[in-house]
Amino acid sequence: MRDKAQPYGFAAFVVDPDTERGGPSTRAVAYDGIVGTQAELTFSERFVLQRPRQDA
Repeated sequence: MRDKAQPYGFAAFVVDPDTERGGPSTRAVAYDGIVGTQAELTFSERFVLQRPRQDA
C-alpha cells in the first residue's frame, strides 16, 4: 500500500501465539498514517492474520 498524501505512518503488531499445540496463532496489525506538523495519527487500516501453529 502506498499513500502519496500521507507517506509516513506507524504500524503496531500484536502477536498471540496461543497456548495449545496446533492452536491458532494470530497477528493483529494496525496501521495509522501520520499527518500535520503535530504528527497526528489517522486511521488507515487494520487486519488480522491467522494460521495453525506448526507444533501439532
